[in-house]
Amino acid sequence: MIKTVDPNGDGELEYKEILPMLKTPRKQAVPSPSKAPTPAPPMKEKDIGDGIDYNAMTTNEAADAIWEKMRTYMKEKGGQRATDLFKEMDKDRSGKIDVTEFIAALERMGIMGVKTKVAKAVIKTVDPNGDGQLEYKEILPMLKVPRKQAVSTPVEAAASAPPMKEKDIGDGIDYNVMTTNEAADAIWEKMRTYMKEKGGQRATDLFKEMDKDRSGKIDVTEFIAALERMGIMGVKKKVAKAVIKTVDPNGDGQLEYKEILPMLKAPRGRS
Repeated sequence: MIKTVDPNGDGELEYKEILPMLKTPRKQAVPSPSKAPTPAPPMKEKDIGDGIDYNAMTTNEAADAIWEKMRTYMKEKGGQRATDLFKEMDKDRSGKIDVTEFIAALERMGIMGVKTKVAKAVIKTVDPNGDGQLEYKEILPMLKVPRKQAVSTPVEAAASAPPMKEKDIGDGIDYNVMTTNEAADAIWEKMRTYMKEKGGQRATDLFKEMDKDRSGKIDVTEFIAALERMGIMGVKKKVAKAVIKTVDPNGDGQLEYKEILPMLKAPRGRS
């Protein structure tokens, strides 16, 4: 079969050999195996992936096209949540998407050949703090509605992003801007949800999962690491310590099983 479109007889298919077959039926493309097909033109960026040359567009055109492609990608994955797409893009789990991660994510979505210069310009359109990286709150409006409907300027992007709510836990909420009690309530609620999602995990098993050094206590480092595994990202050590303190009567800065148990059974106000 390969030999029918392999004029040089090396037993391998080259792009120029296979291209005519992908465009028209073989009888139209090549009269006979002995007659070589007309060499195809060299591959161009517009022929790669989805066939769109984003580098030839204006920044706004490229941005609109890319965000639209992302929204389509989420729909094709069965209505993927924005938070899951963000995590998929944020490979180093830093809470931010840099230009390298952005380009890699675009390629996984079939958006090929976007140059670094163009990718940086697209990021800049929704990056009000100008750090050259995408945060969840910056990218969220673009994943919900077209850019023109979401915001008209990068500054408005930050201002118009919907306020974070406890129901959005795990979806990029900023626990560091909450009061200690608000952060504590949100985090314990997330833990209870996490246990349910794991088929009704027992509190003792969750404690063991968090207590990595098997000391019988969970220090602030273990606590933050456990939060990150549950999708609670970016909690600063100062905030984590304050949350621990709300259920740490002996004040040693560590969580014991008897201290954390009530929080894993019922909301703090009812425990």
